[in-house]
Amino acid sequence: AAAESPSQRASITVQDLFLDEEDLYVSGGHSNALEDFKGRTRSYGPWRKVVRACQPKGGEESSIWRGITREADQLYCYEVACPACRQFHLPDLANLVVPGGEEDPKEIRRGKLARYRCPHCKWAWSDHIRDLAVAAGQWRPYRYSPQHGFEPAPAVDAPISVGYHLPAILSRSVSLSELAARRIIAEASDD
Repeated sequence: AAAESPSQRASITVQDLFLDEEDLYVSGGHSNALEDFKGRTRSYGPWRKVVRACQPKGGEESSIWRGITREADQLYCYEVACPACRQFHLPDLANLVVPGGEEDPKEIRRGKLARYRCPHCKWAWSDHIRDLAVAAGQWRPYRYSPQHGFEPAPAVDAPISVGYHLPAILSRSVSLSELAARRIIAEASDD
């Protein structure tokens, strides 16, 4: 179904619902597109599944961000394992560095200059080493608070709603240099 109008959203029922880029759905009038779509699964009771995948838009008020940080019974974050020291940790963009101090985003991208520095042993990872660290990683239970960010948490028994935080830094399709270049551009922007 299309997300353009409440009547289109109300015209079907589904047992398994996949919502992609939900933050882009437009709500009109008194209708909430996300709730309209989720309502289409109610007929299936405990057998329904709702899968939501989205890059958060609009900061902490994004519907997907609220979903994983406030509404999910259990939040999982992916910890990487450093190939050098074997320590697990949650990747943090603050550990993204550009050795040599290059600040031109084009040069950083072109030369693949960015590295990720392990917070434990300080080894600077290339994209390939990051991919090895991700391959050796694991999902762990976490919680999120605006004051403290992501923190390890105990596992929840029999959660009904589970959220997974999978940032771009974990993707082999996204170069560390692309992330560093984006950060430099964003910091230089007035937005």
